[in-house]
Amino acid sequence: VGEQQLRRFPVRAAIDSRCSGLLLDTFSKSSGSLPDVMSPYELTDLCRRARESCLPLALAGKVGRDDAEWLCDLEPSIVAVRSAVCDLGDRRQSVNEDLVAAFKLRLEAAAGATPASQDVVAFRPSTGSGRFAMVNE
Repeated sequence: VGEQQLRRFPVRAAIDSRCSGLLLDTFSKSSGSLPDVMSPYELTDLCRRARESCLPLALAGKVGRDDAEWLCDLEPSIVAVRSAVCDLGDRRQSVNEDLVAAFKLRLEAAAGATPASQDVVAFRPSTGSGRFAMVNE
């Protein structure tokens, strides 16, 4: 897939390439967050097209602790975070389990879900491995 096609039509490029999903992230964290590099219209349209195409879509890109509401409004399949759940809000620091739980609660509240009524997946560092294990709490 050519770079121009990928930039202009990421959902079509993902489908044409037989991808099982699409991750929309910022290349450089210094360029800002996802809504700093894409307009609300572009984000909304991209999410709509992904849903209509049954293509799972993950949104990332310097997602902050207070971004849960607008992210849920877009209805992505996955919200990917790192600095929002790291100590001091610094992606070079350790992932903090309490911050993961707090972010998960913010997503549930923004989606109008209760922990019992919607499956929300959180990530927790695996003991000693430096890797992450997916947990369904």
